Amino acid sequence: ADPLLPPVPLQLGRDAGGRADVLVFNGYIEGCTLLVTTDLVECNDQMPSATYQRYEIAMATRKVDCEWGAEFVSNLAAYTLSTPIGPGETMSVESALPDRSTLSSVLFFDYGVIESENAIQLGVIGVMGITPQELAFKSKHGGAALEESLKSAGVFPLTDHTRASTIP
Repeated sequence: ADPLLPPVPLQLGRDAGGRADVLVFNGYIEGCTLLVTTDLVECNDQMPSATYQRYEIAMATRKVDCEWGAEFVSNLAAYTLSTPIGPGETMSVESALPDRSTLSSVLFFDYGVIESENAIQLGVIGVMGITPQELAFKSKHGGAALEESLKSAGVFPLTDHTRASTIP
């Protein structure tokens, strides 16, 4: 039998076929999926954030959006090789969203620390889709205030393309 060729490393870039692997965890939230990259903390090419030297990316989506979400976080992983992302920051992503989406941007948040045996700060940065109104709220009040507002509304941390804005 022919040996299987290893996947193209993420560091070679998307144009060369490099992609981040994404793990899928069902049951994180009922009817939803948690998607987590697996290649970044081992990647010396990733740009450090203000919080972590290296980090993975996590996103919760409805099961129906699992394929879109996996593609999104894999692309975002490649982006972090040249541009850092960090908790409290936002990014406009309208062109990457499904046509039916009520969202316009994503909010990055601190998902958690990864225990490390060396001195490198490792973590997981969460990603949640937000509406234009929520982005305006974040611009005025900051990322921590938006995260609290989303938690109070009971929608955090789920990226749901059909939800109404929590900010009028």
